Amino acid sequence: EESYIEASYNYSKAIEMDVENPERYIYRAWHNYAFLNNLKDAESDVKKAIQLDKENQGYYYIMSMINEKSNDQSSAIKNLNKAVELSEQDPDIISKRAMYHLRQRKYDLAINDLKQVTEKYPEFKQLNYSLGYYYKVIDSTEKAIYYYTTAVESIKNDTTGNFLLGELYFDLKQYQKALIFYLFHLSPVLILISSKI
Repeated sequence: EESYIEASYNYSKAIEMDVENPERYIYRAWHNYAFLNNLKDAESDVKKAIQLDKENQGYYYIMSMINEKSNDQSSAIKNLNKAVELSEQDPDIISKRAMYHLRQRKYDLAINDLKQVTEKYPEFKQLNYSLGYYYKVIDSTEKAIYYYTTAVESIKNDTTGNFLLGELYFDLKQYQKALIFYLFHLSPVLILISSKI
């Protein structure tokens, strides 16, 4: 705990040396948020950083995290939307907003965000796993299968989708299909074992 107190002191001294530098407020804000759970002071520092630099998408994203942890969900989504706006639809920020919607169990909004990213940036292939999972949660099985299959077909040497498809078919009591996908998932392991024998 002494190291955290010392760090807080050092961050404050750094701010005193350059009160117009927004990043120094952000460093102290993150320390208060992540290590001390001091959300009030963290929010105050981020507000100051935003006053100094209103165009930094990252500051709004950090503020949304503080809002969410403070259970101020209306402010959280407002700041997330601002971060997306400033980022000019940056896929990473949109994906983070999708994760926020997931935590709030707003699956339709989460799906819309991820589809927006995957349609505009097809290279973000891993997000097909997330889309498959979201559709599974809302019992849209056919779409879950579609996105898991898309992930399997588009990501080389990644068998995660085979395991997820196996789980999905197992839940549907289609045990033969489930077994096939489980075996596809395990095949690299089986090949490795056989090569050692």
